[in-house]
Amino acid sequence: HQRLVDYSYAHGKEATETGLPIARSLFLVDPKAPQAWANWWTFLYGRDILVSPIWEKNKREQEVYLPAGEQWRDAWTGKTYPGGQTIKVKAELHQIPIFVRGGSDVELGDLNKEWSDAWAIAQKRPDLKALDAEVKKWLEQR
Repeated sequence: HQRLVDYSYAHGKEATETGLPIARSLFLVDPKAPQAWANWWTFLYGRDILVSPIWEKNKREQEVYLPAGEQWRDAWTGKTYPGGQTIKVKAELHQIPIFVRGGSDVELGDLNKEWSDAWAIAQKRPDLKALDAEVKKWLEQR
């Protein structure tokens, strides 16, 4: 979120000035493409970030329509796809298919590294029962 503060602010400002929403259905940017109307779960966040949430339980593959006239880079793999087509992408349980428009200056960082770092931290979480007992003992001593 922190990396997108300026991006979000700029698109929020644009929304107040023009009425164009920050989260945009694909048919707003590619109205002649039937796939942009049919792929209702995929949306643009501003002009440069395409998000395709997986909303079905146990689904690990997603169909994503990429708007025409642009190149789109998969934020997880770095692979680039030409727009104007529907692609199938694999997504692990922790992944949401995200694409960045080619030529934009949006930098999401290394999502795979951030995931592995977060996972490593989560594995070191404290024993909450032991911590609770320690807190209770400390409180009793006061």
